[in-house]
Amino acid sequence: MTTSLGPGFWRIWATQTLSIIGSTVSGIGVAVHVYVTTGDARWLGYLTAVAAAPAVLVSPFLRRLDRVPRRSALIAGDCLAVTGPLAALLLVWLGQLELWHLVVASAATGVGNAVQSPALSAAVPAVLGNTHPQTLAKANSLFQLGPAAGIVLGPAIAAPLVAWQGLSAVLLLDVVTFAVAMAATVATPFADLPTESSGTGTGANAGTVTDDGSWRVALRWLRTDGRALVVLLVAIGVVNLCLAFFNVSILAVSLDVGGVSWAGLPIALGGLAMVAASLAAPLLGLARRPVRVAAASLGLTALGCVLAASRPSLLVVTLGVMVALAPMAVVNGGIATLFHTAVPTSMHGRVFALRSTIGRSLDPIGAALAGVVVAQVAGPAMAPGGALAGSMGRL
Repeated sequence: MTTSLGPGFWRIWATQTLSIIGSTVSGIGVAVHVYVTTGDARWLGYLTAVAAAPAVLVSPFLRRLDRVPRRSALIAGDCLAVTGPLAALLLVWLGQLELWHLVVASAATGVGNAVQSPALSAAVPAVLGNTHPQTLAKANSLFQLGPAAGIVLGPAIAAPLVAWQGLSAVLLLDVVTFAVAMAATVATPFADLPTESSGTGTGANAGTVTDDGSWRVALRWLRTDGRALVVLLVAIGVVNLCLAFFNVSILAVSLDVGGVSWAGLPIALGGLAMVAASLAAPLLGLARRPVRVAAASLGLTALGCVLAASRPSLLVVTLGVMVALAPMAVVNGGIATLFHTAVPTSMHGRVFALRSTIGRSLDPIGAALAGVVVAQVAGPAMAPGGALAGSMGRL
């Protein structure tokens, strides 16, 4: 079986990457607009929380991801995700946008992402036309370039674009890149891989499964052959809790130490490090030992978090973010490859939806908590006269 990536994959990958960049620019632009308008880090936490919450709330309704064609599910998720920025853009043009509108728009986008993310993950084998582990490792590593490129370009574009052209510019960019991705998805044929009763994965745990497309069958498989994946899902949830806290805190810290013009630099260079890690990931043996490589990468992420918090210097914060974010591209690619090869193909939609739900279930808590801690606990405590002014405050 060939391990090359076909033209259909490259078309979907390129346009989805472009759309992710547009969405990242939009999301960061909205966050910068809100923070500059309110001066309150709690609003950053609220926006992140309401965007992440739908991944938990919508999951029980996503069993149909395995009952419809992969392309149809992907189109539906994309259409739902664009409703938030499109509505916000119209309100800006009408001169009626208020802060709470952006919170509602973030929630609407979160609903779309809750559908689009597992739909795209489940569609990877159909876009490739095969389930060869080496091919999947290459494809999953490349798909990490989308978020990474978004992190590189998003802050670099969003902050100055909002400062110069206003919020409408970043929202319009999001809508236009969505339209490009939608056109490519409609034009690209997807392979007709098994999705009903005889789908099997390619890993040692996959086996042959009689699947009626229900949650009952998928959960029963996870309780038996897929028990190790459940443990991994819980671990991912804890990691994402910490990263949600980290992401909100870093944006606030970057704005404080670098100002609006330079606030995007740490995250942008962190994304550049993710791009490099995504390109190098296939060389690390993801197809052969994804868990071991992911575990080692998480250790580097923890080191980066400590480094970013060590000094109120834009240089130190930037280096810490680079060390923290680069390994996450390897972690995400390795885990996606593991799930593609271990989970029966007919269950990919439901299991990837469950993976997104558990993996992001603690995101809203981490994001909301980060905003409160930064604004009401850590900041005052380290300020002159605060409880930590003589210790952490000196840093």
